[in-house]
Amino acid sequence: MRKLFLCSSLADSVHLFRQIVGETLKGKKLTLIPTAANVEDASGFEEDEQDILSKLEMAVTILDVSKESREQIAHTIRDADYIYLSGGNTFYLLQELKRHQVDRLLIEEINAGKFVIGESAGAIVMAPDIAYIMPMDDETKAPLLETYEGLGVVDFYPLPHMENVYLNEYAEQIMAMYDDKLNLVPLTDQQAIYVENDQIEIL
Repeated sequence: MRKLFLCSSLADSVHLFRQIVGETLKGKKLTLIPTAANVEDASGFEEDEQDILSKLEMAVTILDVSKESREQIAHTIRDADYIYLSGGNTFYLLQELKRHQVDRLLIEEINAGKFVIGESAGAIVMAPDIAYIMPMDDETKAPLLETYEGLGVVDFYPLPHMENVYLNEYAEQIMAMYDDKLNLVPLTDQQAIYVENDQIEIL
């Protein structure tokens, strides 16, 4: 059973996440993977994420997959009730997921029913391929990435940050380039995609 909550900004859509989950989250174990932000000017990102999660009263473990052993990564991910891949550079995130074979592990966990939150870059890597996001993200920040093939756990292409003050022009450019070629699903920062098995709902 696949359960995915894909969004542009969890801070702006956390109320939708609460509605979807429909259970108390107090004490639930969440693994936060902030790796995508390693190569971005992400000052304040982690603090914002922690603030959101503290309000949900979840037990949070931070896991930077670029720095931990495969054994520690596997244990932390398998032990979690929820996994949260936060935003940053999509190409770097995919590079590090593949380097440490976390891509395969995430696919296994998703297929086994683990609830995964993907925010911005964390949503995009779920697509079959991430090359479409180049106008928004700098692929040169992932020099070791050999292929743009994503995790492929969804058959569509999330397009975050529509109407965002800073990123909308890039999102519009991607729409113009790929709207007739790919199954793009555009999202504002206040929206989210909920995937449960084969059912897809835009929130």
